[in-house]
This record gives sequence, structure tokens and C-alpha cells, in this order.
Amino acid sequence: ATGIVTDESGNPLAGVAVQIKNSKTGVVTGSDGRFSIPVSGKDSLQFSFVGFETASICADPNSPMSVVLSENPMALSESVIVKSSGLEPIVGWKEFRKYLKREMRLPADTCRNISGKVSLAFEIDIQGRPVNIEVRKSLCPSLDREAVRLLKSGPIWQGSAKVGQVDIRFK
Repeated sequence: ATGIVTDESGNPLAGVAVQIKNSKTGVVTGSDGRFSIPVSGKDSLQFSFVGFETASICADPNSPMSVVLSENPMALSESVIVKSSGLEPIVGWKEFRKYLKREMRLPADTCRNISGKVSLAFEIDIQGRPVNIEVRKSLCPSLDREAVRLLKSGPIWQGSAKVGQVDIRFK
């Protein structure tokens, strides 16, 4: 299937994730909003882009597709859910979530359209700074790096445990 993805004003959208539903096959639209993805008869395509409603459309292998995505301002409010065992940010969870929301920088690559969580395990040093950060559940290389950066540059931690785990969710 081939086609173009635009916003409601007809402007081409670059960087839209185009994925065959229920598969790992996907492409990203080019700077002209165009895409090309191999499909079989009944494949359904999912189009997702930060700040826009996700659309699912049956693929048409015979003629070019024209896909219009509607803006969704709610999609821009990235929500961050975190948990840890035995350790907590010294500022408290509510402030930590606010910090993550405020400081989160979505990558410019295809990872920006992926949602899910990155699970990090870490130890704290004497000052309560996260050290030896390890990605336990990866989402995408640039989102993993962003989660580690947020944890490293964030508030110090306190608690009875020496090792903590935190999930940083990207939507």
C-alpha cells in the first residue's frame, strides 16, 4: 500500500508511524508525508503521531491511500507513571511525576510515536543520586536513553533499600 498522510488542513505529516495492525511491520512517513508498506489482502494499517488521533484504516493495495489525521491536544499531555520498591524521590511521587512531565523530551526519531514503559533498576549512592542505572524493560533505544537521563538528572532518592526500580511511561 502507498499513500500520503496529512493533517486536516492538507499539510503533509512527516514522521507518522504506519504499522500493519497485529504485526511488527511498520514504516514512517517521509518529509512529504508519503509512505509505502507491503500489505496482504485484509491488512489493517494503524497511523499514529504525537498530538494526533490514531487512525486505523483497511489497506488498499490497488490504489494510493489518502489519510487525514485529526489533532488531539489531549495526546500531548504525556503522562508518567512511576513506582519503586523501598526507595522514593525525596520530593515525593507527585513532584517527581511533575518533574518528569516538565523535563521529558520526546526523541525526534520513530521512537517518539511508541508508547509504553521503560523499567529502570538502579542503586543510590551516599548522596541519594541514582547510579548503576540498568534498563530492565526496553521500549526503544532513544526512549530508553531519555528515561535514564531523566532519572540521572532528577531529584535525589531516599529509603531503606539500596536498589530501586522505577517505570517511566511514555504515551
